[in-house]
Amino acid sequence: MSIKRVKTQKASLYKKKKTIRRRKKPVNQEIIFPSEDINFPRTVAIAISSHGYIVDGEPVLSLPEDIEFAKMSFVRPSVCSFLGAETVKECNVKIMNMIKNKKTKINTTDIGILCNKITKKLGPILMTSVNDARDVIKDVKLGVDSDDMLTERQAFVDGIDRGIRVFSTSQGCVEMINKRYFRDKVSDALNEYGDWQIKLLNMKGQPDIGRFITGKARQHRGETETTLQEIITFLKSKGSKRIMIFDYSCSNILNEDREDVFQTVRSTMCAARNLESLTRTGVIGHG
Repeated sequence: MSIKRVKTQKASLYKKKKTIRRRKKPVNQEIIFPSEDINFPRTVAIAISSHGYIVDGEPVLSLPEDIEFAKMSFVRPSVCSFLGAETVKECNVKIMNMIKNKKTKINTTDIGILCNKITKKLGPILMTSVNDARDVIKDVKLGVDSDDMLTERQAFVDGIDRGIRVFSTSQGCVEMINKRYFRDKVSDALNEYGDWQIKLLNMKGQPDIGRFITGKARQHRGETETTLQEIITFLKSKGSKRIMIFDYSCSNILNEDREDVFQTVRSTMCAARNLESLTRTGVIGHG
């Protein structure tokens, strides 16, 4: 599936607020870090809701030995994410409510157990988008609706049993798919839902760190792009030792030019299974 088509779906996810006299500042406008020396929390919770994709044949990422790492992946490799912006916001609020609870012990609880505990709470929220997709598919089959992404939506529904998974170093995971993330414009990320962002949830101002990552991250065609490896390296440089990521983005398998590389569903699924074999320690995060 082409990224261009994903953009079409993504663009309608959030509504713009009407104002009477003047435009209000976005609720979640990111802060500008006052100094390069500023440190992040020891344990960080990151929510990713930008575009996402996997480059076919790209080497896996070896996780640094000096960090504790956990990552929730909403969709399995090869699948497009049909997650609404309001659902992103609801999930982020749920994550923060759990982190703020003193019983959570964010800096001492095993990172894998912590991420999986939070993910289980997110499961019912995330599944609403799956149920919405099922309703669309049903309406299309009944002839009362149309959908130019029906094949991708069906794959989203069919693949959810392999989605909503947690991978962590505490469960023996030492390698990860070096997934890529991008968005069209920085201005698109300034919205009340926290959508289109790589958002540091448990820091004042909840900054979108995508703007501050350097390395292979590219600025081209008005787009910002980075990788999982760059995100981890950046967070380490800011003093974080425990990294917990909640990845809501798509996981389409494409080439360097973001073009489809597989022509059949069978070949796509085969590639997805090969990628999943790299991270066998996933624990289902919904029941």
